[in-house]
Amino acid sequence: MEKFYKDYMNDFLFSVEKILPKDFIVDKKVFILNIKKFLKRELEKIIAPSVCWLLWSGRENLIGRNSIERFNNFVKKYQKFFFDIYPEIDLILIKFLEKEFHFLNVIFQKIIKNINILNKNFNLKNKKVKRIIFTNNADRHFNGFRTFFIDFGEKRIKVKPFSFSFNISLIELFSKIDRKITTNLPKYYFIDGWFFTDFIRYDKKSDKENAKKFYFEIGKLMALAYCFNGVDFHMENIIVHKNKPIILDSEGFITNFSIFRTNLKNNLYATGFLERKTKEPPTSAILGGNRKLISLVDPEILKRNTDKMHIIYRKYSNYKLHNRIFIEDKMVMPRTFKNEIIKGFIDFYSKIVENKQNIISDLEKIKNISSRVILRKTSFYSILIQHITQPINFPLEKFILKIKRTLEQNSFRFHKVKGEKLKKLIDFELKSIFDLEVPIFWQKMENKDVYFPEGMIKDFFKKSAKEILIEKIKSISKKDLNRKIRIIEKVL
Repeated sequence: MEKFYKDYMNDFLFSVEKILPKDFIVDKKVFILNIKKFLKRELEKIIAPSVCWLLWSGRENLIGRNSIERFNNFVKKYQKFFFDIYPEIDLILIKFLEKEFHFLNVIFQKIIKNINILNKNFNLKNKKVKRIIFTNNADRHFNGFRTFFIDFGEKRIKVKPFSFSFNISLIELFSKIDRKITTNLPKYYFIDGWFFTDFIRYDKKSDKENAKKFYFEIGKLMALAYCFNGVDFHMENIIVHKNKPIILDSEGFITNFSIFRTNLKNNLYATGFLERKTKEPPTSAILGGNRKLISLVDPEILKRNTDKMHIIYRKYSNYKLHNRIFIEDKMVMPRTFKNEIIKGFIDFYSKIVENKQNIISDLEKIKNISSRVILRKTSFYSILIQHITQPINFPLEKFILKIKRTLEQNSFRFHKVKGEKLKKLIDFELKSIFDLEVPIFWQKMENKDVYFPEGMIKDFFKKSAKEILIEKIKSISKKDLNRKIRIIEKVL
């Protein structure tokens, strides 16, 4: 199958080689090889559906002594005019690679410009880059920007290329409430508009005493997320490191709930730390990880390069567990430490109650905080993106109406936004989805506008995120605490 996209691959790698900052790369060949390995998987996700569709539509007429020979004859027959049959794939590949090239070029320029600052903050023994690591589960956003890692050999640095990914003022406020809580958050450095932090390794081994401390801290983090309108703290957002739960992604705090039809302001489940019991494998920060997840957005090619080649979408996820601890190689069940979780929740929640007026006063003074806006589930966008490369949906000019209706129906079900504001929102979402990107939005805490890379929608929210958060802190009470404890007891 590689023959169908090798020209695109070779042109891209040739262009990357030309812009490689040679003085900052350990080994040029190894660096390019790593880019090629990642790119191969991404290109195949785009092109494989059409290759398989074409293969199976004429499979009965293929000639050859065996399955591999028949596939090779198929490639010879269609390789030259494959993109005449599927011109949409040609356009998708060109745009995709242009954005990947742009993103890599920006990364190189950032490293060159800020290498001395990076060295100062991370104490680099080696200032040359071994490789840039793009993980398969990182969501691509506008212009292909997404979380990535810089590997300097002895040191690996995580990078979030968005200015709203982390809020230092907010972390300082958390620290005022409970100084220890900041040890459960990565230390980010804001450098030239991006956030940089140390790579955190998963340490799963524990013992009974440390397990108690771990789940006590989990309880505190759940209270933190609840009290500060945090969402999206699912199993992939927590990692165990040195017997501590670490929140990997702090973008989910200060959610503006005024856009949603359902009242989520006092909903503990909205945090993602807990979930109601269903038949599906759990995905919450506390309960997720004990069963394999079913993935619909990470396709796998089977019977590769044979006339039986096909793709499966509904399969077990390749997600690697990192939110659970183990004692003597046995996964610890959170229910065993239910009391510790509740104690931790009460501990942090009680500090909010005690310091309520000071917290409100501090929040009223805070300005210029931006935070990410999550309007729809990332998995919802990801499934729509999978449809863009399916040949059954070509030509895409007609298919765009189906995606548009899907987004509208989803908004009518979950959002309060209507009219011109909804149209402007969906226009950007459509552009992102057809560029194979997850739409990204953010807000400024003190106003009611929503922002995206190509503009903003004024007065999108009913209230500002600051108003919503202050209302939340005011609603914190012993009565509310008792309700939340009953929920935790019921779930665990």
